[in-house]
Amino acid sequence: MHPSTMRLLICTSILFLAACSKLPLALPSGTPVSISVQEPSEEPRRFALPPSSAKHHQLELWLSNNQYGWSQYLATTPGKGIYVSLVGGRLQFVGSLALACPDKGACVQKTVERSEYSFLEAP
Repeated sequence: MHPSTMRLLICTSILFLAACSKLPLALPSGTPVSISVQEPSEEPRRFALPPSSAKHHQLELWLSNNQYGWSQYLATTPGKGIYVSLVGGRLQFVGSLALACPDKGACVQKTVERSEYSFLEAP
């Protein structure tokens, strides 16, 4: 194989792998989840999802169904949205954007439908 063809193949593979990053966060079973809904010029609304709640289960399913397809986020995170505190980091939902920000490391992003996370907007 020609060296330039090999380089192109390697670069394409790296880009493909980078575009299909795995979600760097997890929801440990049996752990309550803290939610904060922050809108501009409003006080944040905070509540918790107990492990036995239907919304906690919906979040577990969302995390399970969205393990792949994340890509690097190269901007400052928005100062609004729905924040989900997890062990090791947080999720943030703003419009059609989901951000996963580990405590250590860079945030990753994924395009989502608002209907996928609307259950987190109120207790």
